[in-house]
Amino acid sequence: MRPDEATEIRTRLRAIIEAMKAIDFWQEEPLPPAALSFRRAFGADTMSFPQWLQFVLVPRVESILAGEGTLPDGSALAVYAARDLDGLDEAAALIARLREFDALVDRLAASPAVEAAPPPEPAGDPENIFAQDPVFAVRGYVIGLQGGFPEAVRARVTRASAAAPGLDLTAPFLIEDFRTEPPEYEGDRALVRTRLIGRDDAGAIFEWRFTFVLVREDGEWKIDVARTRADGLESV
Repeated sequence: MRPDEATEIRTRLRAIIEAMKAIDFWQEEPLPPAALSFRRAFGADTMSFPQWLQFVLVPRVESILAGEGTLPDGSALAVYAARDLDGLDEAAALIARLREFDALVDRLAASPAVEAAPPPEPAGDPENIFAQDPVFAVRGYVIGLQGGFPEAVRARVTRASAAAPGLDLTAPFLIEDFRTEPPEYEGDRALVRTRLIGRDDAGAIFEWRFTFVLVREDGEWKIDVARTRADGLESV
């Protein structure tokens, strides 16, 4: 990581901390050790999302800045925050800072050697991330599966997909991480190649590769589940 990149990350992380403190989301008391033995995304089974930001995300990023580990291929904090903190007007600034952090991680993770095809002209609300970038629709969908949010899953798929029998509203396995590649555009549709890293009931870790197919519907990118394909499954 270059020094200028580390400075950018440190600045964005500090902005998140300041936004949390401004609305009393930052706590002085440490979490009990058992809370860090979470199994659901963002620690949803043992702590609140603000606690996950403070006690998991912040130390993790600080470790990366210290040279221990690397940044993920992408970040979807704002997508989850918008769902978890829905209705809390005072959290708007925090969500904005998380969105800026996501954008920075995505930019740093992007390969400069690969030039993606230009996206079609954005449609719909320019402030709506699901209208602007199909990657966010995929991340919102996966986070809905991870966190057990059926409505979040339905909101990210086409009307036909939501109405089809057998739509999975929760993940049949524990999703521990996922990575999305930059979108590829083919006419009026977008392809987002995604890797899900999960664990089955026996504890075995595997990677499942998908190519999500998305189309425009109601001014947003929506996943066409019937055309989305699984590209492979392998043990890790």
